[in-house]
Amino acid sequence: MISEFKRGALSRITIWAGQDGPVPLDEGTVGVEYRGRIGHPSSYGLVAGRFSPDNAEVLVDPGLNAELAASISVSGDRVIDGMSEPEYEAIIRKSARELGLCVVVVLAGEIGSSQVVFSRLARVLHMALISPDLMRNDDQVWKSWEGVQ
Repeated sequence: MISEFKRGALSRITIWAGQDGPVPLDEGTVGVEYRGRIGHPSSYGLVAGRFSPDNAEVLVDPGLNAELAASISVSGDRVIDGMSEPEYEAIIRKSARELGLCVVVVLAGEIGSSQVVFSRLARVLHMALISPDLMRNDDQVWKSWEGVQ
C-alpha cells in the first residue's frame, strides 16, 4: 500500500507499508516521507515505525539507516541517518514516547531537515497507524501535518 498527498507543486507526503515505498518495511510498520521546496531548511524527512503504546521506543539500526540513506535521492540535498543529528534524535525520542511509537527508520536531509519536520512526521505516522482510513484523505493528512485535530 502506498499513498501520495500533494499540496501545491512543492510539497508531498508519502505514506506506505510493506515493500511499496521509498524503503522496504516489515509487516506492521508504516513509513512517512515528506518532500518540500528544494533548498528550504525544512524540505526532507522520513520516519517509519509501528504503534506500540506499551513499548514506545526508538530501535534504529545505524547500519540499516546508512544503507537506506544511500539508496534515496533528494534533489539539492544528501540523505543521511537522521539519528546522527542530536536535535533530530531528541525530537524523535520525545515524539515516540508521547505518541506511543516504536520508530525503526529515521532519515534526514543533510541540509534540508529540521526538528519541525520530524515532530510533524511523527504526528502523521501516529495518525496513519491509529486511523488508517483517515489517512487516505488529502485534507486529513495535511491537517495532521499542521497539527490540526
